Amino acid sequence: MEIGLKDFLTWGGTLVTVAGAFFHLKARVAVIEALQKRDRETVKEGFKEIKDGLQRIEDKLDHKADK
Repeated sequence: MEIGLKDFLTWGGTLVTVAGAFFHLKARVAVIEALQKRDRETVKEGFKEIKDGLQRIEDKLDHKADK
């Protein structure tokens, strides 16, 4: 069985391509996870604002009912 230079170059190119695709996809996943974390924090802040607003309305209604 004879292995030529062309075979080594083919396998080397394939390995480089697969490694490049792996690291590219890994980087994209990292970016998506960062965006997801940021969005999750934004949603939590939004719900907190809504909850605070509803609490203020409830407090106002309680004070009016007490009068």
